[in-house]
Amino acid sequence: MLYSPYYGLRDLRSFTAGLGHYQEPLLRYLYDEYDIRNFGAEYQIPVFYIMGVNDYQTPYPLAKEFFGEISAPVKMFFSIPDAGHMTMTDNKNAFNRVLIEEIRPVITD
Repeated sequence: MLYSPYYGLRDLRSFTAGLGHYQEPLLRYLYDEYDIRNFGAEYQIPVFYIMGVNDYQTPYPLAKEFFGEISAPVKMFFSIPDAGHMTMTDNKNAFNRVLIEEIRPVITD
């Protein structure tokens, strides 16, 4: 967070305020135990990833790597420039375009 151009001091303060009481058990689980691969990579439904290229919470390269392992009837990966973890607010026009022009036609056929 300290080095991201997408976070400010207010974000850092909010994040650290909840560390001890709310986020510490979650972060411990995420860092020590969680591995998305434990849930499998075969889906019976369409899978769409809409990733902010500058997402440092869900690192773009790791998401892209795992996406390559997924097996699904339809799978599509969308890269949103000038966006971080909150893609839908960081670059809402690009995010909405993906939903309306790319994903909507696939799921309404």
